[in-house]
Amino acid sequence: MVKISTMGGEINVADAPQGADVHTMGGDIKIRSAARFVKAKTMGGDIDLPAVDGRIDATTMGGDIEAVIVGDPGQGDKGTTLTSMGGDITLTVPEKLDMTIEIQLAFTRNGHHEFTVKSDFPVKIETSREWDESHGTPRKTISATGRTGSGRNRIVIKTVNGNVYLKKHQ
Repeated sequence: MVKISTMGGEINVADAPQGADVHTMGGDIKIRSAARFVKAKTMGGDIDLPAVDGRIDATTMGGDIEAVIVGDPGQGDKGTTLTSMGGDITLTVPEKLDMTIEIQLAFTRNGHHEFTVKSDFPVKIETSREWDESHGTPRKTISATGRTGSGRNRIVIKTVNGNVYLKKHQ
């Protein structure tokens, strides 16, 4: 397993066949290829995971996340949690992946444009009617939920003032 923790700077990993657990206080994270799992956290930066055959837990306090789940959709745990406190999130998954989809996009009054959830899979999208002031800055929430197949892999995506794209491999 690849394990890296740094106080700042970017993290680049070419291959993590036994999984990766990486953390930086500030900087981008890129893991080109991983199996089993990826746990990635940055306090400020983008996370790029172009080929993960396993579960993903990725968090950035300010940046975009792009992740691609690869491999046999019926093999192993491909449950994924992606969280950004200010950025776009794009997740691409195998077309036949059995998943339960839970997307939550919060946007604040001072957000500079309209935000959206776009999914290649069927999801039910709901937008809150009232501004929620319990988190400091008033915000509304767009929620998208859905299920494919058995729903075995839980896919959770959360962002604030960013777009969410859930795509299928072609």
